[in-house]
Amino acid sequence: MVARVVSSRPSLRERKRRRVFIFAGFAVFAAVLLVVLVWGFVSAPFARIMTVSVSGSDVVPTASVEDVVRHGLEGKYALVFPKNSVFLYPRKAIERSLLSLYPTLKTTGVHAKNFHTLSVVVSEREPHALWCPSTPVEVNGQQMDAGKACVLLDENGLAYAYAPEYSGVVYQTYYGG
Repeated sequence: MVARVVSSRPSLRERKRRRVFIFAGFAVFAAVLLVVLVWGFVSAPFARIMTVSVSGSDVVPTASVEDVVRHGLEGKYALVFPKNSVFLYPRKAIERSLLSLYPTLKTTGVHAKNFHTLSVVVSEREPHALWCPSTPVEVNGQQMDAGKACVLLDENGLAYAYAPEYSGVVYQTYYGG
């Protein structure tokens, strides 16, 4: 009869498995620690946007632009990271929403002035001409006279807003269908 000697040392396979398990545990711990540290940094009061300053707006009310920006800063990314952090604010989304809500705006620029202030610089389109339909048109469900449904055109010929009624010829006027 041959007696088998049982060693108390773990086999090579068990040691490798234990090493992989320890490494995976360390990696998960490091990832969680990193997320917590980043969250703490971007959520700190010194890194929060409290004030919005708007410049360059003549036609569009400054308060309206501020409201759009503040609405864009509400909420969180992935339910964790605040959007009003000076490091994570949604600059492009705010710029796109301003341009889509206010067609009179030509360009928008959003940048952090300091850790608490977001600066919004807008430029508005300058009217260069009018385009008026040659026949009456329907606007918002109402029939309008052709002369009252004129739109403003910028230097590139882009129609961006209905024109107010002018007495006399203010801009070069184009007529068409």
